Amino acid sequence: MDRHIEVVGVDHGWSGMKTVSQVFTTGVKEITTEPAFYNNVVEFNGSYYKVGGKRLEVRDLKVENDNFYILTLAAVAKELNRRGMRNANILLSVGLPLTRFGAEKQDFIDYLSKEKEVTFRFDNEQYRIKLARVSVFPQCYAAVADRMKTLPKRVVVVDIGSWTIDIMPIEDSAPNEAECITIREGLIKCMRTINEECMRQYGNVRENVRKSIAETEHTINKLDAFGSGMREAGQKIANTFRTFADKETIDYSEKEKKFSKTELVKKTFEAKKKLFQRMEQHLDEALDKVESLAKEPERMKDVEMAEPSMLGAVAEPEFQYGAEVFEAYQKMQGDKSVNNKLDNSIKRAEMSR
Repeated sequence: MDRHIEVVGVDHGWSGMKTVSQVFTTGVKEITTEPAFYNNVVEFNGSYYKVGGKRLEVRDLKVENDNFYILTLAAVAKELNRRGMRNANILLSVGLPLTRFGAEKQDFIDYLSKEKEVTFRFDNEQYRIKLARVSVFPQCYAAVADRMKTLPKRVVVVDIGSWTIDIMPIEDSAPNEAECITIREGLIKCMRTINEECMRQYGNVRENVRKSIAETEHTINKLDAFGSGMREAGQKIANTFRTFADKETIDYSEKEKKFSKTELVKKTFEAKKKLFQRMEQHLDEALDKVESLAKEPERMKDVEMAEPSMLGAVAEPEFQYGAEVFEAYQKMQGDKSVNNKLDNSIKRAEMSR
């Protein structure tokens, strides 16, 4: 490996792992034997891990086990593969919520850099990486660091994630850590609430439609019974007159029925029943789709996003979001005041703990 450093930014979300160009579900499961098919499979230290699939359960910390380390290797491999590389010196940039930045920063660095040189396989391709550094940045601040000159003196940044919402006021280009908060609400809970309400409302409509179908069928049955009774009564009256006239009785049931008023009336209710049945079918389809959408976060597949710019340290940087923005901003602007204010804010947050 040469001295060229590849900057790889990774967002360790509880819903999805993200780089500048790759997104996959935050899921990992160890495979006890060598897999038959290599699709999102990490081989590390003699063990096999399937990444993606069912999402991990949310925990307080991400350093409790090796799950996020394996997911990081997969994210790095996916990003290097997009750049056509198998060996690289890596500057790994990651983020933490500002309210937990001081308490968790060093543990996260130690966790991700426990091996300076790593050899592993991803989808049966060997990768060799050397960690030049692991940099941790406040998530909200990194997202707007390159836009500071265009923002008002005081601005509030809201970072809406899958499970949490981070709110960070920024004054004079530095975060006001005293007013930063993290709310344990997010898009997944919002999606579930919307789906539950849709299921409830559609379900109520469907029950009403089913009741209408049953009532219409009951009316049709009554019309059939009424028509049959009237027909039998008419036959008896007709045969009574034939008997008085000394004529043979006739089995009218064998004769073709040319016209029936009850059948005419019944057609209206049969058309109504068909309409309700079509409504029930559409509601069933709508409820199936809503239920499917409710499960979508668990079924997230790998997503190939728009072709990003290369993030090599020697290249002209163009960034979309994430920790790379913050680091690039520091290099390009050379604005020491921003860095000092941020460092002071973080130190004050650590001292307060």
